[in-house]
Amino acid sequence: MQEEDVPLFGLAFRPFFLFGTLFSVVAMATWVSIVNGWWDKDLYGGSFFWHVHEMLFGFVAAIIVGFLLTAAQNWTGMRTLHGFPLAIISILWLTARVGFFFMDTGSIWLATIDISFLLVVAVFLGAPIVKVRQWRNLFFVPVLILFSVANGMMHLGALNQDHALVLQGTRGALFLVCVLMVTVGGRVIPGFTANGTGTQGVAPIPGIEIMALGSVWLLMFVFLLGLDSYLTNLTLSALLILAAASNLARWVRWRFWITFRVPLVWTLHIAYFFIVAGFTALAVSYLIVSVAPSVAWHLITVGGMGGLILSMVSRVSLGHTGRMIVAPRWMVPAFICIFIAAVLRGVFPATVAEYYVIWVTASGLLWIAAFSVFVIGYFSILSQPRVDGRPG
Repeated sequence: MQEEDVPLFGLAFRPFFLFGTLFSVVAMATWVSIVNGWWDKDLYGGSFFWHVHEMLFGFVAAIIVGFLLTAAQNWTGMRTLHGFPLAIISILWLTARVGFFFMDTGSIWLATIDISFLLVVAVFLGAPIVKVRQWRNLFFVPVLILFSVANGMMHLGALNQDHALVLQGTRGALFLVCVLMVTVGGRVIPGFTANGTGTQGVAPIPGIEIMALGSVWLLMFVFLLGLDSYLTNLTLSALLILAAASNLARWVRWRFWITFRVPLVWTLHIAYFFIVAGFTALAVSYLIVSVAPSVAWHLITVGGMGGLILSMVSRVSLGHTGRMIVAPRWMVPAFICIFIAAVLRGVFPATVAEYYVIWVTASGLLWIAAFSVFVIGYFSILSQPRVDGRPG
């Protein structure tokens, strides 16, 4: 049997988009069950650690890997990971997910497998980029390495019951994803907006771009290196306000209001706005004790990451299987669900705390509904050959 006989492993977006989104449904259903007391499941590192770690390094990491290895083929013109090697990498990711679900105690070997996943991917991503000397995209390789470092911090913290190290790794990983979102968002959203609406593209303003990207990079290093412990709340708040203001300026210039007829574009805009809202809420939380940081983190993770991922996997899956890049009508309710989920999880528990479990449950169910629609609707798209007969 030839590699091309298995379409699911024709290109990295196929297995990682499908399995990653499916895993997010399972992981969220597990979390909702635990929060409500419906299931007393012992999970690796404890239920809260498992929820945070697996949504970041199970779900989000899978989507990042699928996106980057697929994009690298476009960047370099070289065939990237596919066939049997891609299947092996997928199994590496899956082994960690299954292991952490069924093991309630730490395992250095399982943690090593999980950490090595992104390091192996970094090698496969960097090789074609270096070969064609496309240095502009090489920075994604150190980002993956730093993501592995953050993963290692979380595992080391869990194995040694060091909550501070777990928190450091978590925050560092979250801002590494933010780095990727503002970088990729800045590259694709203006172009997708222009193409989708038939309007003139908006050229970036260098000063705004430097502040928007630089501030998020700076925050990432602050949290990843644990420097936030040495900075005043006012300083951290100022950095976050700079990140929020500069990225809001980008967002406004991208003209969200002209995209209402194009779901695969307005979803990107709304998701990006949730990132800005999250930065703002986190800045406020450092100044006002009554504002919980969880508001900010869930605006970023559910609305920003969740929304951006759902939109991008829907778009990439169509384009890279030879289909027209037009969102199926049944995906629109899924997009709406994910953004409502972000508001319910991010804002409502902080304002009406006595109904915390209700808001978390409602948000989780909406997440499950949104990504279930994708998994069911896109299963055949991701598991069957391209409609134009090309490889990939």
